[in-house]
Amino acid sequence: MKPVFRNEEELKNWVSVQIAGPIDERIWALCKEDGFIDEALNPEFRNVKGLLKRYRDLENLKADRRPTERKPRQIPPDKRLATLSEIIAIEAARLPEVVRFREEVLSGQLIPFAEIPTWIEQKAKEDGGGTHWVEIPLPPGHELPDTMGHLPPEWLRRLADTIEKHGLRIYGGWRLNTLSYPGPPGENWVRAIPVRHDGVLGRLKRIAGQLCRRYPAWEEARAVAFVLSGAVPLIPKARLQFDHHSHMPPTITITVDPRLSKEEVAKLYARHRRELFEGQDKPMSEKHLKLAVFLAQNPSGTWVERMSNWNACYPQWSYTNYRTFCRDALAAYERVRGNKFDAQEWEPQAKAMLRWAEGLHHDDEKEGDTRQNHGRK
Repeated sequence: MKPVFRNEEELKNWVSVQIAGPIDERIWALCKEDGFIDEALNPEFRNVKGLLKRYRDLENLKADRRPTERKPRQIPPDKRLATLSEIIAIEAARLPEVVRFREEVLSGQLIPFAEIPTWIEQKAKEDGGGTHWVEIPLPPGHELPDTMGHLPPEWLRRLADTIEKHGLRIYGGWRLNTLSYPGPPGENWVRAIPVRHDGVLGRLKRIAGQLCRRYPAWEEARAVAFVLSGAVPLIPKARLQFDHHSHMPPTITITVDPRLSKEEVAKLYARHRRELFEGQDKPMSEKHLKLAVFLAQNPSGTWVERMSNWNACYPQWSYTNYRTFCRDALAAYERVRGNKFDAQEWEPQAKAMLRWAEGLHHDDEKEGDTRQNHGRK
C-alpha cells in the first residue's frame, strides 16, 4: 500500500525519514522542478518511489562532486572555438537586457566569479520565497483573455465562480522554478535555488533563459555566471550528457562540433559508456524477450503460478523447474528494462523466492527437487 500525503510538508517529512537525515532544499527544489513532487502528491499516481529514487540519485551525485573523482564529460574547445566563445560573449554583453541588468542591479560593476554563490544566496533571502506556479485546465466555454499573458482579476474571479457554480473538479499541477548557478571554487557541482518571479533572481533567470535560447551551447549556470561576472562560457568541441529517469533506462546524449573526427567521437563515447554499461551487448533470443514482457504483465502471484501461465502461453518454451523459470525471467527483465524487477508489489512468498533465485547457479535443479518444492508451495 502506497502512503498518502495531504501536503508537501508531510511528503517531505516522509522522505526525510526514508533517507535518515534532513532534506537538502536544493535537491528538493530540483525534484520539484522535474515534476516528481507533483507525481508523489497526485492521488492517481502517488509515485513516492520515483521521488525517493530521484532524490537519492541527486544526493549521490552531490556526494561525488569533487573534480578529481569525476571524469570530464566534454572535449575542451580548440583555439578556434575558444575564439568563437569570446566573440559570442562580446555580442551577448551588448544585448539590452544584459546591459540593463548590469547597470540597474550590479551598478555597472561585475562581481568576482568566486563570489557568485554568496551573492545569489543573499539575493534569494532579499527576494523572499520562490514563486509557485499553478496550472489548471480551463472549464468549457471559459476562454483565455486577450491580454498578452496578463490575467485580469475580473477574469480570475469569473473562473472561480464558474468552478464553484458547476461544482467542477479541477485537477491541476504546480511547479517551483529554480535558478542554476555555479558553486564555489573547487565544487564541481551546479547548485539550484528557488526564485521569486518578480525578484532580482527571477529577472536573472529570464535573462539567462533568453541567452540559452539565443546561444544553444550555453547552459543556465554558465549564462548566470556570464551576466554576473563576465565569465566567458566556453563552447566545447563535444559534450556528453547522461540522462537518468526513474521510469526509463539511462541514455547518453552527445553534442559535437561538426569538425570533430569520427575517431574522437567514438573515443569519447566508449570512455563514458563504461560508466553505464560494461562489455558488449549480446543479442537476446525471442524467448527471453517474451519472458521480459510476460513478467511485466504478471507482477503478482507465485512463481509456480507464473510458470504455469507461461507454459500455457508458450508451450514451445515450457519450463518444468520454477526456480529456473524465476532466474531466467528476472534476468531477461533486467536486461531489457535496465533495472531489477520491482518487488514492492509482490506477495511475501514471491519476495522470498526472489532472494533465493538471485543466488542460483545456471545449473537446473533435478526434477525430484522440483516436485518437492511444488508441494511446499
